[in-house]
Amino acid sequence: MHADDIILLSASVVMLQKMLSVCHTKGLEIDVFNAKKSTVFVVGKMCDMEIGCLQIGGNYISWCTQMKYLGIHFRSDYNLDYDVNYAVPKFYTSRNSICNHAHFASEIWKLFLLESYCLPLISYSCEALNYNNTGTDTAFCV
Repeated sequence: MHADDIILLSASVVMLQKMLSVCHTKGLEIDVFNAKKSTVFVVGKMCDMEIGCLQIGGNYISWCTQMKYLGIHFRSDYNLDYDVNYAVPKFYTSRNSICNHAHFASEIWKLFLLESYCLPLISYSCEALNYNNTGTDTAFCV
């Protein structure tokens, strides 16, 4: 397991700091945690407030408003929010590349390529996320 595979959840900053201290103590044995690569992310009614500094082994952890975890981009907000706008350009780039380079291929072959290379870009993790068409969400048009 790598440190970028771990998310610590806490309802308070004090308890989060205690968890980070325990992780640092255990992490010294296997040299896992790096404060420069770690970030803190707030979800809930405290998302707009300035919160104190947290540390791993005396090194401060930076606060962020966006976080990428397992390929999904999350935004700090009152509710856990995700950003599909990172997947859309990758989808269209892949689609356009296939359509431009396979214009002599049969329709069934183009469909196979689109399903193999483009569809996974926008369907990754869709079972776990609630996609809806409100506000800043992007509609997919092929």
